[in-house]
Amino acid sequence: MKHFFSNVLLITLLACTVHAQAKPSDCQKQSDFLNDDIDRFAASWVGSVKSIQIIEKKFEDTEPSIETKITLKFGDSGTLAESFLSNARIPVFGRTVYKYDSLGKIIKRTTYNPDGSAVMDDIYTYEPDGRLTSKYTQNAKSKILIGPKKHFKYETADVYSEYSDNRFVRRIKLGRDVRCRIVESLLLKEDGKIENKLTKKVDEKNNLIEQIVYSPTGRPIQKSKYNYEYDERGNWVKKLFFEWHHWDKDDKYILTSEETRTIAYTDSK
Repeated sequence: MKHFFSNVLLITLLACTVHAQAKPSDCQKQSDFLNDDIDRFAASWVGSVKSIQIIEKKFEDTEPSIETKITLKFGDSGTLAESFLSNARIPVFGRTVYKYDSLGKIIKRTTYNPDGSAVMDDIYTYEPDGRLTSKYTQNAKSKILIGPKKHFKYETADVYSEYSDNRFVRRIKLGRDVRCRIVESLLLKEDGKIENKLTKKVDEKNNLIEQIVYSPTGRPIQKSKYNYEYDERGNWVKKLFFEWHHWDKDDKYILTSEETRTIAYTDSK
């Protein structure tokens, strides 16, 4: 239950990296939510990056802190090429390879076992204008579907409906600021009633600093805050994640995770 709304946010709140007031055509290009889906660990940075290593430490109430290392490697075009996961016990327990089309949009993400065998593929398809139309997961060998297939139908660049195996899931309306960054997502049921409302705030560097999930009645049910430390190029190298839930006894935010990020730049020695 703790991470349910976080997953919803991951799907519906987008991380755009626009540094000036965007034109309507640019906003339409920002309309899909794929960047967060495949690249949430490296959503924004300044400069040409060769690789990023992240140490992610999660703090649970009753368990010792859990530490994971994520290594991201980038191709010549600047897109994420490979990612690796490891922890104190297993040197490499997860490897993912990313494949893109000629427009730079992700079309396949393949996950591998430690022995090098492919496990599963995440497949993405698009309309001619570049908007995401479907995504699904399949067994890398048999190509048999794993879980439901999601489809997306658009009314406008900022209003679309999500379907799972052709069954309606929700209708989503997006709200943007003057820089085309998505700052609000309204999730609607099939009858038009509100399922949830999600808002977020970003700083001048386009890093997420606050997000709130509201109930259908408008009551906050989950709040998250992020604090950052930066390197000399303006990229964050440490991020603290704080959460509050409606079942908490007071308004105090709890530190739930910490990420430290080591960035290797292409022009660094």
